[in-house]
Amino acid sequence: MSLLNEVRNDLTNESAGLPNTLRKALVLARELQSPELKEWATFELEGYRAADLAPDYRRLNLPVVGKFRDPFRNTTSITISTNGFPESVKVFADTLVFTENVAALEEILSSHQEVFHQTFSPEFTELLRNIVPMTKGTVLLEAYRTIPRYLLAGIADAVKNKLLHFVLELQEKNMMPEINSENTGLNIVHNVTNISGNNNIVASGREVHQSHNVVQKGNIDSLLEYLRSNGVGDDDLRDLKDAVVTDHSAPSGGFGPKVTAWIEMMTAKAVSGAWQASVSDAPIMLVKALQQFCGG
Repeated sequence: MSLLNEVRNDLTNESAGLPNTLRKALVLARELQSPELKEWATFELEGYRAADLAPDYRRLNLPVVGKFRDPFRNTTSITISTNGFPESVKVFADTLVFTENVAALEEILSSHQEVFHQTFSPEFTELLRNIVPMTKGTVLLEAYRTIPRYLLAGIADAVKNKLLHFVLELQEKNMMPEINSENTGLNIVHNVTNISGNNNIVASGREVHQSHNVVQKGNIDSLLEYLRSNGVGDDDLRDLKDAVVTDHSAPSGGFGPKVTAWIEMMTAKAVSGAWQASVSDAPIMLVKALQQFCGG
């Protein structure tokens, strides 16, 4: 099995460790001479050494919670409004940038806690004491953030989706090699350009739905009806229609960013089981149908 397919299979395997998958991606980046993939995979494996280097999916908007003690020595925790804070303080207070590597992320998630806490430094807490309005005799003991588990899990999912994006780009460039199916014993060649003279997709040992004579060039209704017959839901079809309209000015011979993002989203749904489609065949079917629609 090729390294590219190992990475792809890891992305569909819930038990595959993300650090190991990224190490494979790092080797793949070297083989394919992809500096973008190499840099990103390295950051994810080693952590982001500065907050401004972290991508948006690692930036979490979270409320600041203060633990206060009143004059009667009662303690209570209250969300602190950052409205009116100096801008630099507000940005720091409102945004948690998760810079740790994916191994640390998986270690945190392995605890199965539903909520995590991050306590602010004593220096920042002291700063808050000077700018947060408090009644006489009330003291701010500490400040912290509460981080729901699902937000951290979302970072892990975003890493997988970005890596899937790289894999799909390679597929679009006709670089997806042979996949060895251990379950069936079949060797299946999935290549978007492996097309016969009448535009039928050739897939050795496996049936792939044909879009020829079903999807008509420039006919959005024929494209949507074909995809609907392959299990694509109405909400997703509406999103595709909007993406096609938005990408109308995309360069000839390629898909625009909205359509490309839609293909990635649908492939991710196939991976997760949200769309009942073959993980191996889904991207090929989508790309071929859209190529037929575009007249490719």
